[in-house]
Amino acid sequence: MPYEIIGRIGRGGMGVVDLATDPQGREVALKRLSLHGTPDELARARQRIRREAEVLLSLDHPGVVGLLDVVDEGDDIVLVMPYLPGGTLAERRGTTAALRGALVAWAVALAVGAVLPAPWGVAAGIVVVLSLGGAVDVIANVAATAGLADRPGHLVRLHAVFNLGGAAGTVVVGVLLAVAGASGWRWAWAVVAVLVVGVVVVTAGVHLPAGGAGSAVRFSDGMRELRSQRLVPVAVAFALAAVVEGGVNTWGVLQLRGQLDAGLLIGAGGAFVGYLVAVTARLSVSRVETAAAARRAVIGGTVLAAVGLVVLATVSQPVLAAAGLVLAAGGVSVCWPLLMSEVGRGRERPGVLVGAVTTFGYLGSVIGPGLVGAVSGAIGVPAGLLVLAGAAIAVAALVGARRGLR
Repeated sequence: MPYEIIGRIGRGGMGVVDLATDPQGREVALKRLSLHGTPDELARARQRIRREAEVLLSLDHPGVVGLLDVVDEGDDIVLVMPYLPGGTLAERRGTTAALRGALVAWAVALAVGAVLPAPWGVAAGIVVVLSLGGAVDVIANVAATAGLADRPGHLVRLHAVFNLGGAAGTVVVGVLLAVAGASGWRWAWAVVAVLVVGVVVVTAGVHLPAGGAGSAVRFSDGMRELRSQRLVPVAVAFALAAVVEGGVNTWGVLQLRGQLDAGLLIGAGGAFVGYLVAVTARLSVSRVETAAAARRAVIGGTVLAAVGLVVLATVSQPVLAAAGLVLAAGGVSVCWPLLMSEVGRGRERPGVLVGAVTTFGYLGSVIGPGLVGAVSGAIGVPAGLLVLAGAAIAVAALVGARRGLR
């Protein structure tokens, strides 16, 4: 059979489906039908399947998955079909409709959360707002990856714009807190809700990459897709990079303020400076346009982050320690968009893979601060920061071990 099997996609009552490549290197799905019974029954089943296959071969419609080839292997008949991976909400509904729906839901949650009474109403509002904000983030990443995965530098540039938005947000919230006091965050949520509604209205009619509806799949299918596409090391690297980024953002600033007594200015402006560092770092690699260059940039960024974390953990001079924090934050910030470009490279609908990898990333973001906190509580903050340095080196090793980004 002239097809090279990559991995198992699924299994059903009548056979299995494998992911494979054809002689031209294109991905195809092999649906292997296992035939059982007497010789007469096998002959009739084989004849029926061939008749149905002839009908499928003659069909050409965007709503019907076509048939490319039929391979008779005696006891099995293999139907060769185009490989069409499913996906997340963004895949099922398309990124255009999914993002608009998520933005509207997020705006409503922000507006309602801004007036909920404390403390339990506020706590519930925060959970809902963060969850829907995460949905917006994932869907936006699916659309960005679908459109720009083959141009890593452009994808990095777009992520730099995200960071500029974060920096602007910290300034707005700071001003509102200064003017309105403790209730300033409520005004901030209300302002963001109005801005989000404005974005939905202004962008009406805009169609995003991977904007059409796709197929529905389960989360477990995304995990299997990662394995079949040999992207599990990239997902693990993605999670470790998120561990480092989350740990740096939380414990790096605390190290400067608490352990090194760097003063309130660094702590108060930490978020704003962090966003600007990420913008600068991402723009510095925005000319990356090849897979090999993207791999080198990820390795270089994580090694730089490890060096910065070691400096932050071991140097007692606040200015040098702050420089280490800048190196760590800037170095690790290039990982997210460049690893995302690897996941989506060559795929028109990367939603299922982006969703799976992003899940790894969010888990890493949650685990990072807690991991450093546990180590710091047992041994000290510098030891926790050195654990993050080790995680950064692990990312570099995982990416370096791949024979090259696809």
